[in-house]
Amino acid sequence: MFHLVLIFLTCCCTAGRAASDDDFRNITNGVTISDKGTYFDQPYCSVVNGTFTCVITTSFSGEGGNGEHVVNSISYDLGATWTPLANIEPSVNGKPSSYAVNVYAPALGRIYAIYGDNWEGIPGPEKGSRNDELGVSFWMRYSIDLGLTWSKDIYEVPFPTTAIDRANHWKGRVKMFWNVDQPIVVNGAVYFAFTKIGTYVQSPPEEVYFMTSPNLLTEPDPSKVSWTMLPEADHGLMTTPYETTVFEEPHVVHVANDTLFVVARTQLGFLPSAYSFNAGLNWTAVQPAVYSPSTGQELRNPRGPIAPWKFANGFYLMLFYNNANNTGDGWQNRNPYWLTGGRVSGTVIEWSQPEIVLYDGVDERGRPGYPCFLEHEGSVWITETQKTVARIHQLPAPWLANLWNQWDIKGVPSSGLVFNLTLNGTDNVPLPQLPLLSQGYATSIAFWVELTSTVAHNQTLFTNRVGGGDGFTVSVVNGDNVGIQVRSLTSHYLELTTDSFCGANLFDGSPHHIAFIVDGAPKVATVVVDGVLCDGGKQFTQGWRHFDPEIASLNGEADLHVEDPFAGGRLKMVRIYDRYLMTSESIGIWRVGL
Repeated sequence: MFHLVLIFLTCCCTAGRAASDDDFRNITNGVTISDKGTYFDQPYCSVVNGTFTCVITTSFSGEGGNGEHVVNSISYDLGATWTPLANIEPSVNGKPSSYAVNVYAPALGRIYAIYGDNWEGIPGPEKGSRNDELGVSFWMRYSIDLGLTWSKDIYEVPFPTTAIDRANHWKGRVKMFWNVDQPIVVNGAVYFAFTKIGTYVQSPPEEVYFMTSPNLLTEPDPSKVSWTMLPEADHGLMTTPYETTVFEEPHVVHVANDTLFVVARTQLGFLPSAYSFNAGLNWTAVQPAVYSPSTGQELRNPRGPIAPWKFANGFYLMLFYNNANNTGDGWQNRNPYWLTGGRVSGTVIEWSQPEIVLYDGVDERGRPGYPCFLEHEGSVWITETQKTVARIHQLPAPWLANLWNQWDIKGVPSSGLVFNLTLNGTDNVPLPQLPLLSQGYATSIAFWVELTSTVAHNQTLFTNRVGGGDGFTVSVVNGDNVGIQVRSLTSHYLELTTDSFCGANLFDGSPHHIAFIVDGAPKVATVVVDGVLCDGGKQFTQGWRHFDPEIASLNGEADLHVEDPFAGGRLKMVRIYDRYLMTSESIGIWRVGL
């Protein structure tokens, strides 16, 4: 016997139009800042009374190529339209300026742009190598009209020569460095983190340092602005093993009082991080960033750009790639972009389970990156670039609220719920038609199950496949995980399972909530177990899967065949949605309980 609520809806698909056409997460639905060139990087923006002023690194000959220089663009209508690119520095072959960041000084009415500038034209250490990460210091100009014009004079942002510089190709006469960190303000002082390079272009050893100025925001004479590099030591923050570990592109955020948090990228599959409890003077040992100290679950990332930011409400957001893949050259595996929310817990930041926030639905190997967060009157935007187009994307407020409220969210969403089954026996139950994944729609399957260690190693829980035909099956996999298997159009398959971390307690005999989310817009399948998004654990480099765009849907036979009870377990409840469930919504369903 069972209790069944079925809600049959007319197919939501519109002929000739895909769901991804209206999906804010689809990067092509963002507003283009600029695509006039062959290379765009770091569209980093200041927000002043609703005006967005963005600095960008660009060239017509690719990254690190001739003519690379820093420019800016302005939006006066909250990102809807943008002015043509205007030079901050001119394009001069062999003398690149690059990787600009900016910060607003309210008391002075100035926006400062800070960047690297190889104005001497120092060549790379090998013939033909790029030279945009060489120089002796950072430099800055300022604008008093929100980016329309920039100061005639340029001002040095000096930093000391240290051991890693003295060991480089030039023995310290030239420094190798770069910055991707948008400056922050802490107790009136400006901070940004940057990388010193030991082996050009971007190879270990590498060290992280911090630039700070106590008077950039208040000193009228830019030549009198003072800068200090932290830590004031011959070595910056380092990882182990030092000689072979990538440790670069750091970002620093304020936690509280004199506490700072830094997070960077490496090639080891996690995000290296550290804390300072005295405003950057000293730092803890570098360790993998974790969602929460209580779980120890590491935030996973390839060698790709990340971005944390603290908002006016005291919460955080951080973009990262949520996978530990570093195959090939280590620069791939940057699609989709994931977003985690953060909050202060004691003296540290704890992070929410992540959501897919940006994706390239055309090219699985797409590389959205080098983002910046903008905030104005409670609204939040993200800028990003795939290196050839710079775009801006506004985050829907309800979607963002779900993420920031993830620690307290509790409820069963009714939107999109098309199947709701409470079980008490084996039977065949009619299913509604499920939406077309191939048109960018999604199907989410959320259920409660009790399993023990005596369950059959490949026990079917429920399925709409008969005789191995099209459809989906949810089952125990090899006695230690639960998985979904999908076949579509005879020859296209998807398989996804839980892992040793998220599913560690699945076979203890108590009720557990599992949600499989098959999202046809980014072509990604995810699984959430008892409030934890599976990330692969020790078994896999990631817990989610790209799937074949030829998979049409999860439709199979007209009925769902459910088995309850079965030896070693019970299936308690099944819900099916004709849309993607946010990770946060899945957590809310789990928190309600049976």
